[in-house]
Amino acid sequence: MDSSAVSGLDLDETDLRIIGLLQEDGRRSNSGIDRELGLPESAVRHRIERLLRHGMINVTVFARSKRRGRPAHVIIGVSRDLARNAAATRALVDLVQVG
Repeated sequence: MDSSAVSGLDLDETDLRIIGLLQEDGRRSNSGIDRELGLPESAVRHRIERLLRHGMINVTVFARSKRRGRPAHVIIGVSRDLARNAAATRALVDLVQVG
């Protein structure tokens, strides 16, 4: 796969593979990733730190709302044309359930 320039950060095949492994299991250890990819643990750690620093990945915890006696939280990914970003944002904010 070719390098991709995203937000000023060049992602190579190794970066994309690390991201994919973390998407499968966000608790996967650096040493587990290094064995999977055949890289030194320090290289994996450096790449993950770089991805975090540039906002390409983030770490998030979701508590199970139902177990806490609260309504469920839902996260939905939305793809849209950037030219219509403002209109899409207004439409989402206008939904009664969004808050």
